Amino acid sequence: TDSKAVDDEPGRFQESCASYVATVLFAARVCRADCSAAVQKLCTQVSRWTTADDAALIRLMGYLKHQANLALIGTLGPDDLADLELRVWTDADWNGNPNTSRSTSGLYIELYSPSSGHSFPIVWRTALQTSTASSSAESETVSLSTGLRQEALPIQELFETLIGSKLWLMCKVDNTQALAAAKKGYSKRLRHLGRTQRVSLGFLNELIEDSDLKVRMDYASTLEQKADIFTKAMQPAAFAKARA
Repeated sequence: TDSKAVDDEPGRFQESCASYVATVLFAARVCRADCSAAVQKLCTQVSRWTTADDAALIRLMGYLKHQANLALIGTLGPDDLADLELRVWTDADWNGNPNTSRSTSGLYIELYSPSSGHSFPIVWRTALQTSTASSSAESETVSLSTGLRQEALPIQELFETLIGSKLWLMCKVDNTQALAAAKKGYSKRLRHLGRTQRVSLGFLNELIEDSDLKVRMDYASTLEQKADIFTKAMQPAAFAKARA
């Protein structure tokens, strides 16, 4: 109880926290993807800043100072153009936000060449979902649907304009129930999604079934999942691996 009372005390950076957080947020969106989840959680605390948030901000700034030499790297060349695809990694941390019951969605999209293994980062995102998910499968489905509608499909359309051909969207999901529901187009357990989350399983199914849209959804293990780092805080060893 005493610990909780201390954490509820207004933080000493309460008046200036917005400036600090906005600066890191800009860096996270431009080139420091590794800070995305941490700074996004601090963004939700700006209007109710506490001593616990002071500690989190100091830890984040210390991390940035000691990891200032990190660089975002992409490796693609003209020879990779023949078999380029857009890999869309989506993940969710089910009800993992400590201040609400909502889940956090993670998204990472990269240009990828299967023949060479070269890739180039395009966009990444950490976002708090708008409604409480009743299951892990629901949170994962919401992350997949919003990632496709808001980012992946517009990016696919942009590259079609730039290079004159539609690239495959290869969606990587680490939840088998969410994948099964999308491929079937219906799930009794997720039939409420249209009302509560504004997500349509029928829409996801149509993307898969229409070959002209070039959308494919496959399973990827949690260890492979590149969007995992955008959903939650991780243990040091797991974080270092995910960051790499």
